[in-house]
Amino acid sequence: MRIAPVALLFCNHPSLLLETATLSSQITHANVFGYRGAILQCLAVTKALKNSGNLDANKFLDELICEMKAMEKSDISEAEAESSDQDSDDDKEVLLFSARLETVKKFLSLPKPPPLEEIQQFLGVEVSAFKSVPTAIYCFLAGQKPIDGLKVRFLNIA
Repeated sequence: MRIAPVALLFCNHPSLLLETATLSSQITHANVFGYRGAILQCLAVTKALKNSGNLDANKFLDELICEMKAMEKSDISEAEAESSDQDSDDDKEVLLFSARLETVKKFLSLPKPPPLEEIQQFLGVEVSAFKSVPTAIYCFLAGQKPIDGLKVRFLNIA
């Protein structure tokens, strides 16, 4: 919730963006999913700002996926060094933001939005960053086009 201002402040300074997002998320998050969720949200806000008015959802997602894979590669290496468990590659992939972003990409390619149950199952609708940030990104990108059944009201504040 509080990470958007970090993206605004450091949108032209990628290394400071990553460092500040991580440090600010450590106040309330005690694991890599919280940190990476904050970084992902920052990256998404930054990319959205830089592409305002001309957003290519596939390119947007491809860039996020690429950046998250690079981070997750180091996370997995560290976790493997610390863990004696021999998890399968399938188990590890389920725990990657990049895999969730691939699901976002798949959902956006469908002719109509998937049922809410699928969104809840595959992206999540919980308080954790891992089960909310990819969903927020999906909603943002899906909302770039009109959504059947969604009534939009604009307030005239004049």
